[in-house]
Parts: sequence; structure tokens; C-alpha cells
Amino acid sequence: MKTTYSKIRKILKCPSEFFEKTKKENQKQSNNFLKKLSSMPAIFAGLITMFGFMSISSMFGIFASIYVTLIMGVFTIIYVYVLFVLGIYLTAIIFHPFIRFFNCEGTLKDTTRIIIYANTPSYLFGALMFVPLKIISYSVMVLIIIYSTYLTIIGVSKQHNLSIKKSAISILIPTAILLVATIYLII
Repeated sequence: MKTTYSKIRKILKCPSEFFEKTKKENQKQSNNFLKKLSSMPAIFAGLITMFGFMSISSMFGIFASIYVTLIMGVFTIIYVYVLFVLGIYLTAIIFHPFIRFFNCEGTLKDTTRIIIYANTPSYLFGALMFVPLKIISYSVMVLIIIYSTYLTIIGVSKQHNLSIKKSAISILIPTAILLVATIYLII
């Protein structure tokens, strides 16, 4: 699979086949995929932030308004990009011990590659979480989490040679722990 677009299509349409084909792929290829795709939600979030600041910062004068809008937009782009990239690696570090519990054949690099590819829905639709309508942003977030979890289970099964049941257990337990921790921190 040569292009980013062909990888996206294969991940979303035929994840089992995709993860089987990328079993021996080197980390550089998946890192390039991460770099390209994690910039999409970052740029979109930056644009949403800039439009939001344009509407409220116009009371400070035209030049101050443009300056503040650009600064906040650039800050948001950098912030979201760094969060996406760090989130991928932290997720792999958290998930891998649970996967290792089932005597998998793969390494942490394999788990990282799986997490990078399995989060394709987050790259494509993650910026919708910044839409001001909370019902839309929360609904999108839940759907993204569900589909990314499904992709991760398939990826772990194929790349670590685990059954779907063991793969699901090794992914759903840390996912549940992370969701409960996140909800606890929000409340």
C-alpha cells in the first residue's frame, strides 16, 4: 500500500486484511502516516478556534483581533497535534502490558503501529469534537472511540497472533479503565 489514501481506505473497509498485510511494515512508515494524518484534526481545530476568536475579539480593534485570532489558532494547532501524537504513544504503552499478558508474539513497536492505524477515525473526524454543539461533538467522540476500539482489536488479533476473544479482552480492559478515569477526572 503506497499512498496514505489507499491505507485509509483499506483500514476503514477491510481492517483484517490491512493489518495482515502491514505485519512486517517498519515503524517509519506508520510514523509517517501518523505525522500526516494527525495534522488534519489539528489544523481543523485551529481553524474552528480562529473563527470563534474572530467573533469575540472584534471588540478590541481590528489589528488586535487579527493578532489574537492568529496566535490562538496557531497555539491550538500545535497543542492538538502534540496531544494526538503523545496520545498514540501513551496508549500503546498502556495497552501493551495487557496484550503481553496473553503471550502475544509482537513487540511494543507492533502495538504502537496498531494504535497508529486503528486511530484513523480519530484523525479523520476527531476535529469535530471541537464543534460548539455538544450533542454533535459527544456523539462523534463516542462513535470514534467505538470504531477505533474495534480496529484495535482486529489489529491486535492479526499482528500479535491472538484470538479475537483474547484481543478484545486485552483492549477492552484498559479502554474501560481509561474511560472510567477520564469520566472521574471530568466530574
